[in-house]
Amino acid sequence: MRWLLLIVLALGGCGPQGGQEPYAVVPGTVISHRTVQPHHLRLWRFDAHVIRVRPDADGVLIPPSDPQVLGWWGRLAGARHGTTLIVGHSVHGRPSGELERLAHTPVGRVAVVSGIRYRVSKKAMIMTKAAFARRSSRLLRQDGPPRLVIVTCANYDWSTGEWPDNAVLIARPMI
Repeated sequence: MRWLLLIVLALGGCGPQGGQEPYAVVPGTVISHRTVQPHHLRLWRFDAHVIRVRPDADGVLIPPSDPQVLGWWGRLAGARHGTTLIVGHSVHGRPSGELERLAHTPVGRVAVVSGIRYRVSKKAMIMTKAAFARRSSRLLRQDGPPRLVIVTCANYDWSTGEWPDNAVLIARPMI
């Protein structure tokens, strides 16, 4: 069975101050080869603990409420196919979210997910939540080539107190 991942992003804020950021997920079967369950991410300025997050009864995946902890869903790190998704909050104020500066990650940097190495393949994309939702099934497909996708909120709007966009970073496995 193929995984289909549909991300539905709330219009509210990303961090605990503005509410939780939901991600809707339709689960399927994972087939992995020489894989590791993500428990740690090290990338550029980021060095964070990672925990598994699961969709609730409505299929909504919510990152950990602690902005210093990241959530993992999808393929295990090192899988031959599909996306390993790491999500976390951006938080305006202190403490800042672990992925606060994700969009500034230089191309070519190496991400290490529990010992599995990935290289950032292109500059982070900034897209509206609606655009991200439309592209999510392609960005986060579970049957395509292996990759790491890291997602957080972006572009805090002082006038509304919301995060209207997402930063999406893609990294490819290093062989």
